Amino acid sequence: ATALNGEAGLIFDGSKLGIGTSTMTKTLNVTDTTASASTGIQLIGANDGTQFLNFGDTDDTNVGEINYDHSLDKMNFRTNDAYAMVIDSAGRVTKPLQPAFMSLNGGGTTLANATDVTVTLDTEIFDIGSNISGNTFTAPITGKYYFSGSVVADAGAGNNTRFEESHIYINCSNRKLKFGEEQHYTNINDWWAMSVSGLIDMDANDTCTLTYFGRRQSGSGTCVTVGSSTDFRTGLSGYLVA
Repeated sequence: ATALNGEAGLIFDGSKLGIGTSTMTKTLNVTDTTASASTGIQLIGANDGTQFLNFGDTDDTNVGEINYDHSLDKMNFRTNDAYAMVIDSAGRVTKPLQPAFMSLNGGGTTLANATDVTVTLDTEIFDIGSNISGNTFTAPITGKYYFSGSVVADAGAGNNTRFEESHIYINCSNRKLKFGEEQHYTNINDWWAMSVSGLIDMDANDTCTLTYFGRRQSGSGTCVTVGSSTDFRTGLSGYLVA
């Protein structure tokens, strides 16, 4: 009745319950479980390879955290200094760090006849993770990526210009997503539009571009892109699925 028996590896410093040594290499911290608190239970793990739960390791900048925010009614999953996943009170899941981008062509880019042309992407709408540079998206990690691309082309003067074939590609390192038409005519304004989308496997550092190919029935006149700096007419977008 006058003695407390305990394991040497189980410690309590007044605010944290630790499993390990006096350095608290494995800890569970309950900061405040009251409904009015902005943060409830926090589980934090550092990156030395031996720790499962760690709280208060100020020397390690690579930290993982799970916490519940009472004030916003959200469950947060943090890696280092940013939230990687958030589940709100309605069960909706957002992934603020998930790679995703949209980049557009503003129009007026020359599309040579009967030639593969990498479509210019000159207006970046968003780029989570900074993975697109110029016309090229580079996969930050190995995974499955969904892409969507479109090209609107102006065939120039002369109503209903005829093409022998037209194709657009989402051109990735491992494979292509390809959509094409054989003989067809442009519309009354000499415009035509094509789009392609799908899921592609990519390895880390693989690249992806949007490519156009069009062959006129006769002549060698070029086309130009019809684009916009705000609307998705000619452009490429994509995101990491899994």
